[in-house]
Amino acid sequence: MNRKDVFNRILEHLGGDFTGTEILLAEGFDDAFIGLGQQFDTTVAIYDRNKCIEILTKQNMTDEEAIVFFEYNVTGAYMGKNTPVFVELF
Repeated sequence: MNRKDVFNRILEHLGGDFTGTEILLAEGFDDAFIGLGQQFDTTVAIYDRNKCIEILTKQNMTDEEAIVFFEYNVTGAYMGKNTPVFVELF
């Protein structure tokens, strides 16, 4: 999946109307995008945490390096109320 595919899925879900909706997408993790979630009045992007780490390991990081990088730079980066959510599926 690429950024255009993610955008099209979101646009389809929202019925083609982004009015009043600000959704932040996590750069470089399009293949880990799994959908949208709702927190009060805010729609947020949702990603598969394990898939994100897998994406990082394909960029020449060890599993440990990918986890540390992800936890510090991705889940540790608060971008306001529209910050994406990363879930661990099991």
